[in-house]
Amino acid sequence: MLTALLGATSALADKNDGVRALVPPSLAEEADDALTAALNHLNRTERLISSDPSNLERQHDLAAAFDRVGDLLAKRGMLDQAMHYYRNSLGVRLYFFDAKSNTVWQRELATNHGKLSLGYERQGRSEDALRELTQAKEIMVALVANAPDNTEWKSELIRYEEQASRLRAAR
Repeated sequence: MLTALLGATSALADKNDGVRALVPPSLAEEADDALTAALNHLNRTERLISSDPSNLERQHDLAAAFDRVGDLLAKRGMLDQAMHYYRNSLGVRLYFFDAKSNTVWQRELATNHGKLSLGYERQGRSEDALRELTQAKEIMVALVANAPDNTEWKSELIRYEEQASRLRAAR
């Protein structure tokens, strides 16, 4: 699966030549290097998982690797491709993790829903964005209820609520 993507990194670079012309060469090379490294890491993680598919730590690493590639693609303005990786990350998280047993994984799941909601919003898919926000908010409400002094989680919940209000107002 990723072999084609690794081969496509030069195609990604070609696609972004117009943007890269505006960016200092060293920064463009760093971005290419970061994406290539993230794709290589994802490929290695998938190979490791094939030998032990029930290993939750490796599955966690896989979800994080999908997120990292998605983040790098989103930064390049390649939203459709980024959304593909975010959905893959969400699929791994939903399939393998009992998120209620681990607050770190629970928050990562909420963040994953949040990234998808932002992507859907940028694509003009407000109903899909609201659906993802609802999922993110439900998780964050539970987290905040269990740790009411956690200001970071409260801030994240407020951010999701503000995004949902903005989307509802735009209807």
